[in-house]
Amino acid sequence: MTPGHRGKAAEAVVLTAGIQATVAQLVIVRELMTRFSGNEFVIAVTLFAWLAAGGLGARLAVLGLPAEALRRARGLAAWALAMTVLPTVTLLSIRWLRAQLFAPGTSAGFYPILGFIVLTVAPYSLLAGFLVPRALALLRALRPAATAARVYGLDNVGNVAGGAIFAFVLVWCTTPMTALMSAGAPLLAAAAVLLKSSNVPRRVLAPALAGAGLVLGAGAWVETATVDMGRGRPLFYEETRYGRLTVFQDQGEATLFRDGRPAVTTRDPAGAEAAVHYPLAVVDRPSAVLVVGGSGAMLAELEKYRLDTVDYVEIDPAAVRLQIAAGLMPADASVNRIHQDGRAYLAATGRRYDAIVLAVAEPDTLQLNRYFTESFFRLAADHLRPGGVLSFSVEGYANYIAPVQARKLSILRQTAARCFRHVAVLPGERVFFLCRQDPVPLDIPERLAAKGIPTTYAGPYFYGDIDPGRIAALEAALDPAAPVNTDFNPQLIRVMFAAWFAKFATSPTLFALATTVLAAFCLRRMGAAEYVLWTSGAVVMGSEILVIFAFQVIRGYIYHQLGLIVTAFLAGLMPGALLAARRPAWGGRLLVGADAAMILLLAGLAGFLALGGPGRPGVVFVGFGLALSLAAGLQFPAAVRCRGGGLAAAARAFGADLAGAAAGPLMMGLVLIPYGGLFGAIALMMLLKLSSLAAARRCP
Repeated sequence: MTPGHRGKAAEAVVLTAGIQATVAQLVIVRELMTRFSGNEFVIAVTLFAWLAAGGLGARLAVLGLPAEALRRARGLAAWALAMTVLPTVTLLSIRWLRAQLFAPGTSAGFYPILGFIVLTVAPYSLLAGFLVPRALALLRALRPAATAARVYGLDNVGNVAGGAIFAFVLVWCTTPMTALMSAGAPLLAAAAVLLKSSNVPRRVLAPALAGAGLVLGAGAWVETATVDMGRGRPLFYEETRYGRLTVFQDQGEATLFRDGRPAVTTRDPAGAEAAVHYPLAVVDRPSAVLVVGGSGAMLAELEKYRLDTVDYVEIDPAAVRLQIAAGLMPADASVNRIHQDGRAYLAATGRRYDAIVLAVAEPDTLQLNRYFTESFFRLAADHLRPGGVLSFSVEGYANYIAPVQARKLSILRQTAARCFRHVAVLPGERVFFLCRQDPVPLDIPERLAAKGIPTTYAGPYFYGDIDPGRIAALEAALDPAAPVNTDFNPQLIRVMFAAWFAKFATSPTLFALATTVLAAFCLRRMGAAEYVLWTSGAVVMGSEILVIFAFQVIRGYIYHQLGLIVTAFLAGLMPGALLAARRPAWGGRLLVGADAAMILLLAGLAGFLALGGPGRPGVVFVGFGLALSLAAGLQFPAAVRCRGGGLAAAARAFGADLAGAAAGPLMMGLVLIPYGGLFGAIALMMLLKLSSLAAARRCP
């Protein structure tokens, strides 16, 4: 084939590699979330590892570059062929290594998770960062007029297309492995064309392509067998827009897992009794109950009260269907099943209840924290009838209350006390909160007996766990000056982070120190234009993490919307780069103007979060991501021109942008949002951009 055909094949590789890279990133991020219980920290660390390795790959791409165009083409095709299969291999490695390195059902500490993510994610992302500068080198060897803006623009178009395909097609109708197979097929075809145009012998070409295709197909074939190793016999597996649902049977007991954490099990009848009978015992004549989350065992206990209305809110219809199929919930339960987010339902309904039973997992993610904030407690209080009660529970203790545990319980008590006149805290392995406007009677066994409610655990064993002495000891351990937990200043997340580190006797200080020293070393070697790109990368990706977190707070789920948000933060880069490429005379003014625009956009986001109501439209987040990425896109061609415009300048600029993009999620996910709240995080990003304005003015 002619050099012209070879150049078009190289451009096709860049485009299809961009498509695959975004799909692979989204699939792998979601996979790691399910492996490590949906913690937002996992998103931040995964993006950090992904982008840091990508930046390193971009810097390595200029080393050992072959002089001949033909050898460059063959090398690029070989890298593209490796990229085709690496996401499938990465996903299988994550599933297999998670089961081998960590005991099933156990949590992991910060450093093991960090090491695991870097080990599994870095090879593919390193290659993805390496490929684009190599493609630019090939195109310049074939066509000296080829520009960095065009090559990086093609990569961005592929990224945006991959995000859109994932958000609007793949997430609805594929499993992770079939999504990777669908995204890898176009890259495999482009690599085949480039290999053929590079005069690779057929005896080499055919086995290479067949082997790559076999790996892609094998991934889909072993999907169900590898989805969750080590939890018992798999009964059901389903990917939904809200997350991953699996049901396993072990020793005759079935358990429903949601995103890797146990959600409903047949092994806790005592817990189901306590969750239902503690709150309903304190209400004289309950007739209407709302259950948010919970299990079929809880619904069975509610039937003992002969209630007029039981509303059961579960956002995912598939979760109910799988519980019924696995025998975890009776098919004929006399409840109104409402498939809606719990907070959104309460905000929209006019119904009022005698009891609201909140049965969700620990508030260790922003998605769950939103059920333990002042906003939710006030919403619940407004939907209770006179004499009604809100009940919820968190992980408790046996005898000794650790300081971090006391801090968590203090924050919960103080937050609930902002909305309820009386908050009773019942000690035990699960600490129950009973919140009312009226006093909370604690003679629960006597009340259950008077109502004629038979129980096996809640009545007979109540005083064994909850006696006046233990209640007094717990009250003495609680801090009356504890802060209030809010949606955008999540005090509980801060405490849960501290509890997580304390559990494994570790601290993030060493990691923070190492990354700070590394960042300082890199920043000292950067020119003014590269520093501007570093800060832009940090702000764009930091804002992406912030929007993901804010979306979870407002809407309650991110599994389905993750692709749409990522796409929005990519979609403006290409238009911005094209606009800047047509205005070469603007030079450094583009850097200054784009920095100023980013500062104004961040200020607007803060205002939107502060002043918007509970029904804040999600389209605003998409528009913010599009506008912010447009401003960042304007800066890349201008920065490359400021550094001379050569291949080395483009690679340095790309590496600086990716290094900043790696730092952004880490700062947001591990430091700024847990410890400064969302508004503190926005303020610090604005300060970062103000610092780059001075550097931008030094660029001609």
